[in-house]
Amino acid sequence: GGRMKKNTDKHEAARLADARGLADVGKRARLTRARAASTLGHVEVAIACAEQAAAMVEAERQNLTGAQARQEAGFEAFQIYRLLFSLQTQLPEDQRVSACFRTSELARARNQLDAVARSRLGSRASVGTSPEALALASNAKDADGRVRELTADLVRHRGDPTLAERHRNALWALEDANDAIEEASPWLARIALPEPPTLDEVRRTMLDPGSLLISYFVTRDLVTAIAIDDREAHLEVLATTPEALGVLVRGFRSAIASPGDEATARAKGAAMYGALIAPLERFVGQKRKLFILPHGPLASVPFEAFLDTSGHYLVESRDITYGLSATLGVELANARENPRVLRGFVGMGDPVYDWASFRAARAEGQPAESRGLTLWSGAASIGGAQSSPSGPALERLPGTGAELRAIAKHFGKDAKLYLRDQATEENVKAGVLGKSRIVHIASHGLLEPHFQALALSFDPSSKEDGLLMHQEIAALTLDADLVVLSACKTGNTYQRDGDSVAGLALALRAAGALRVVLSLWSVDDDATAKLMSDFYAPLVNHGTSYATSLASAKRSLIASGRSHPYFWSPFVLLGH
Repeated sequence: GGRMKKNTDKHEAARLADARGLADVGKRARLTRARAASTLGHVEVAIACAEQAAAMVEAERQNLTGAQARQEAGFEAFQIYRLLFSLQTQLPEDQRVSACFRTSELARARNQLDAVARSRLGSRASVGTSPEALALASNAKDADGRVRELTADLVRHRGDPTLAERHRNALWALEDANDAIEEASPWLARIALPEPPTLDEVRRTMLDPGSLLISYFVTRDLVTAIAIDDREAHLEVLATTPEALGVLVRGFRSAIASPGDEATARAKGAAMYGALIAPLERFVGQKRKLFILPHGPLASVPFEAFLDTSGHYLVESRDITYGLSATLGVELANARENPRVLRGFVGMGDPVYDWASFRAARAEGQPAESRGLTLWSGAASIGGAQSSPSGPALERLPGTGAELRAIAKHFGKDAKLYLRDQATEENVKAGVLGKSRIVHIASHGLLEPHFQALALSFDPSSKEDGLLMHQEIAALTLDADLVVLSACKTGNTYQRDGDSVAGLALALRAAGALRVVLSLWSVDDDATAKLMSDFYAPLVNHGTSYATSLASAKRSLIASGRSHPYFWSPFVLLGH
């Protein structure tokens, strides 16, 4: 009785300390105790302490409304979940699989899930019509106008350091104004991330007898894989280390992202297969469909280009799709209302970048002036890239127009195209991409850590700058089963330790797209045109699944003589 009384007193003291504003101290104390208990072999005590710390940071997050503050709290939670995951791998086999899967789901894709939850609020996230609310909205409008004015000045007077500094300050002011609006919204404080699905829910909603889900997770010292099929689940602690995995990934990416020696690409692909797939071969077996949840450096890897033990690329025997998390996939699928009346296909491409030459019917070169390109140039400089004094180079993409016209023929009257001067940001924001089953955008993708956008037509008379930025994409309302980004490097991810933010793909999923096809590196024009044509034909003519159609198109490229992964592996399908 005395021992129980002492334990009760300790718990009550901890609760009171947390209630009095010492939550941060409480978190650190629990994490310290978790690590100490783990060292002493008390795994269950360590797990309990880590779970308590995670619950505390999640509770703190529920009182935060600003996007930046929520992201910071989410990152702290990720670090705690990564520790908890490592501890749970020490549990008995019959306990650790479900526990580790749940923890990995709580850790991954937190920013994506938050973005989807926020996008569903829509107009409810407004701060109302009080004088304070109207003042906040007015501040944001004024700040946005100031940014536009200074951007135009920068275009006319490139290289003026005074203007550049004023422009940066204006951007900060706009960000602060928007953050203040979020903080004043009573709805945003109520956003809770959805509960992860159980293993049975994954089986019921995502798997059939011919499919296998593999969820990878990287901690500070472990690389793990959880294999789930329609009957069983298994957690494998892989032999590689996080550091060794990083080396493997960099070598593999270097070998396949340019059309070099295919023998090197095959050797690197075989090494990747040996490290990541071979330990799970008992589960892969004859499974035709693989659904991959990558993590850490694996977010930028096309598993299709792995070389199996028979000497064939994995795409030659498997249809592969990717996800940011099982939770996100289930949430997006459940949010879709049925039945839907949708147009079959809408395409946008071959934007006008050199507007003056286009209007004069001359050969188009580089854009002479652009408000949006000035912003991108500044972002590239911040990110460490070199930008030209005359602005970034954007060449016309005439092949994208031909590509879209060829695709539209598959859909006949059920297709709508927006090409050249119709490929505008204004049209996108007017809703032309909504109410379509398949959306295809063929343009340049401009990606920097602080600036991600699709480059559409640069009409100097438009109120828009021509760059559809990721936050603007997330604010759209899409009904698409599939969005295809046939652009340059649209799949690049800029990662914060452990929590990848998949840029434009995240924005499209937040806007309502169930699936996204995007490229992991700059693509070959001719190969892309053939791949896209081969991709759409079975979709329309035979009702083939998206994953099977994309895999079949890649096999066709291999058979046509373009067997190097550079030509066919950059395009990946995100979404089950």
